[in-house]
Amino acid sequence: MMLFCPSCSAYIPAGATCPRCGQGRPAIHIPTPPGRPCWQAVVPGNPATRLALAHLDGRPVLLVPWGYQPTWGEPGQPDGGVTFLSLEDGRELATVRLGRPVEGGIVLATTAELRSGPDGPEMGVLGTASTGVGAGQGELIALDLAGGQERWRVQLPGALRAAPAVDALRAYIAAGDGCLYCLDLRDGRPVWRQPVRVFDRPTQIPASPLIVRERGALQAIVVATGGSTARRLPGRVAAVDEGGRILWTQEAGGHARGTPVAARGRVYVTAYRDRPSAGVLTAFNLRSGQPAWDRPFFIQAQPGERRLYNLSASPLYHHGTLYVGSLNHHLYALDAETGAVRWELELGGGIATTPAWVEGLLIVGANDGKLYAIDPEQRAVAWTFDLGAAVLSDPLITDGLIVAAARNGAVAVLPWHLGQYAWAAERLQRAGRRPEAADCYALAAHFSPPGAAQEEGYAGAARLWEEAGEPEKAGEMWLALERLAEAAQAFQRAGEIWRSRDPRRGAAYFRRAADLYFRLRQGEALNECTRALARCAGLPFIWLQAVNVPGFVQWEAGEFTLRLIHEGRQAIPQGVRLLLGGSLKSLVQAEIAARFEPGTVWNIPLSLVATQPESVLEVELEYRVGDPELGLLRQMLRLPIRAAEPRRPPPSIHVGDVGLLRLEVRQETAEGLQIITRDVGMVRSAGPIGQVSVGGDAGAVIARGAAGRVGLVRPVGAEPRRCPSCGSPLSGPQGSQQFCEHCGARLV
Repeated sequence: MMLFCPSCSAYIPAGATCPRCGQGRPAIHIPTPPGRPCWQAVVPGNPATRLALAHLDGRPVLLVPWGYQPTWGEPGQPDGGVTFLSLEDGRELATVRLGRPVEGGIVLATTAELRSGPDGPEMGVLGTASTGVGAGQGELIALDLAGGQERWRVQLPGALRAAPAVDALRAYIAAGDGCLYCLDLRDGRPVWRQPVRVFDRPTQIPASPLIVRERGALQAIVVATGGSTARRLPGRVAAVDEGGRILWTQEAGGHARGTPVAARGRVYVTAYRDRPSAGVLTAFNLRSGQPAWDRPFFIQAQPGERRLYNLSASPLYHHGTLYVGSLNHHLYALDAETGAVRWELELGGGIATTPAWVEGLLIVGANDGKLYAIDPEQRAVAWTFDLGAAVLSDPLITDGLIVAAARNGAVAVLPWHLGQYAWAAERLQRAGRRPEAADCYALAAHFSPPGAAQEEGYAGAARLWEEAGEPEKAGEMWLALERLAEAAQAFQRAGEIWRSRDPRRGAAYFRRAADLYFRLRQGEALNECTRALARCAGLPFIWLQAVNVPGFVQWEAGEFTLRLIHEGRQAIPQGVRLLLGGSLKSLVQAEIAARFEPGTVWNIPLSLVATQPESVLEVELEYRVGDPELGLLRQMLRLPIRAAEPRRPPPSIHVGDVGLLRLEVRQETAEGLQIITRDVGMVRSAGPIGQVSVGGDAGAVIARGAAGRVGLVRPVGAEPRRCPSCGSPLSGPQGSQQFCEHCGARLV
């Protein structure tokens, strides 16, 4: 599962290509919707018991052996072969037809002597089977996987119904004639042959041999055989040394069916009995062959019950527990030390496959066509996947993926959680695997409808990435969701984490955070990230300040200073660029091309007229530092401007062409009343006012009232007339007075 692009680190929860850089990704790395496989394909016949994974030209390739047996009346001949499927997307790369069905499967020989070149692929070894009288016939075939060509083919006197076992330069195969064969892998030449049958007749051996090594040395080849139903003879378990000599042999308790399993000095063998149907699992001491349990594990059908109880596949040993399935639809968990049943669980079909273990789950294929994922702690089914036909191939596990195949030729690759992301996240979190749990929480949110559950998923993913020291992943996720504020904060935290470990990487994350803060117009956070970026990368940094900011008044110019302070040890050769915006009607740009030396302070005077009561001046500073990866460094200063209302002139009244103007002003009238007169003989004023200003050419102004004062305001530059006798000023205009108000002299 690939949640982030390996090239550009973009968050890509869905889709085959990265939306940022366009790089493609294989189907197995694309997170699947709940319940969906990574891919599904079909091979020409029934898949064999054992599949294999090889690497050809550096890419994983799934090898699916198969067989085809036409039913009665169906046209066609028996056939078989190996189909090569790309593990990445399920595409068929090649199909090699062998002419006979393959039942057991294929194994890889990886010895350097067998490779076709220094980086050449492995050789694949598999056996074929054909119907016939008695034991039938079989062939052991070695394939050069590079081109699908046969290296050699050896015919053996008995059908090969199980996969061979490979060790060093030898292959071991049990044939239908009841013998164990050892062949040289280089050319197929027989090395030795050892009969392991229970009597001198062909004996079915449907299980692969088991090679046991201790401290690098081969200890034994263990093989289990069938018995004789007619003679009521049980099958046997035999241990053979490297030279083919039998070390010990024991009864298997029934017709041995599965490949023996070795663990902690013991060998475990499954078998079945007929009439009535029963299953048996027996434990033996590897060195002596003596039974290791007081009694075998035994299950049997009740009288009249038609369901089979056979144990038809090998058990799985995991941490002291044996897991084995039966055709009675039950999966059993046994204590490997004693054989006691710890628990059992009923499924929807008979089990004829060996369970596999992945991420704490048991993966089991059943005859009802379903693949089951079982939680052994809960002893319950976690999920199922329907393949449409009986599952008789053992599940193959690789890198958290499950490869399953069914009798209808269907082959599917499934993620271990099958898209149950919230459930998988909880399991991973309990195991302390925070980054993987975070991935699953993010995918649970991605595939959920909008709502509280989706928000909880995204928040849980971001929190776990943060706890794991990978907040940059949360940043990529928030960025893909277009939640820029959360993305910027996450990248800033990533920069803080990496600034001491890897300053260059820390600078890159601060760069991304700064770009997002710039888009969000968050100046303080932008400046903080830019300064951290400059320090991580050893670059110059300019601190931007506004000083001597006045108290603005609307429509009046206010002057202040922008101060640029150079912090750092390197000069800025190309100067700086200033951009003024915000509430301005148009963007103002200015470039200062002078070299900016370290420790220098530049003061730039500005004059601003505020037209609104509240506005914002945005000042952006840009400069290049000579690093093409980092590009421009920016700073932003947001200067809120609050302007007082402008000073208004006092209210005025214009009066003209009257002989007498009587003025009465009430208490509630505001101070500062202005009278503008023209051709007015006399003004009389009364009332408790603060001031009445009379301007113009009134002949006389008479004011009454202790609280008030009336002043005559003449036009600028006009001189008052004076009495020729006493020199006192005359208040009225010329021609409006006959006698002086002060001395009573007659005026001409």
